[in-house]
Amino acid sequence: MVSTALRLTILLLLLLISLGAKASDDLRVGVGLGMEEIIGTSSGNLSGVLAPIYHCVFETAGIEPRYVSVPVKRGLQYLRSNKISALLPLAQNADRDGKGVFAGTLFEAEYAFVSLKPLPQLHEAEGLRYAIPRSFIGRQFIPEESARIQEVTEWEQIAALLKYDRVDVAIIPEPMIERLFGEFADQVHRRIAGRLPVSMYLSGAIEENGTAERIKRSVTLCRMEDPETELPEDE
Repeated sequence: MVSTALRLTILLLLLLISLGAKASDDLRVGVGLGMEEIIGTSSGNLSGVLAPIYHCVFETAGIEPRYVSVPVKRGLQYLRSNKISALLPLAQNADRDGKGVFAGTLFEAEYAFVSLKPLPQLHEAEGLRYAIPRSFIGRQFIPEESARIQEVTEWEQIAALLKYDRVDVAIIPEPMIERLFGEFADQVHRRIAGRLPVSMYLSGAIEENGTAERIKRSVTLCRMEDPETELPEDE
């Protein structure tokens, strides 16, 4: 017969194992501030038009995230120090690759040059005044070293800077043009700056325990070519 002490030991080990498994599936996920209509948090869950595609990733991976809203720059610091396990939505670039593990392409995003004046040939113009949000990846699309760059803390400031002729050009994700300019969006001159792969960055800690690999597989399964037309309504 199995002794009572041995039974208690086995039960304790099983409890510890189950708690460990649950902890690995309960991840703290940072959500970048400033694009709430596209992706944000509400009542502890994701909200916005991109919420369903990220729900797909975590549900497919069997993960229950705990979401926290953070500025992207601070979120990257948290990611590097393992204070959060993932940060979204993020496009991939070399600088970010040094701070976390890119989860693979969930979709591609278009970034646009926008202006209230006809856009010049950007590769020929010198000394243009650009507006971009602080730490925004769109900076990499600015084509000249002599450009004057003004960083803002709020997306809404970009529209004001253009309106009052404080800058010549801004760079923003193409889907945000309607939100920032509203009924005047059809008067905005725009030109595609480029496309970048987007999903999320993962911390080194979950790369080591295998959770990152599950998320990467889920990203592949949930990938969409055009989220704006393919996504269902988020309920």
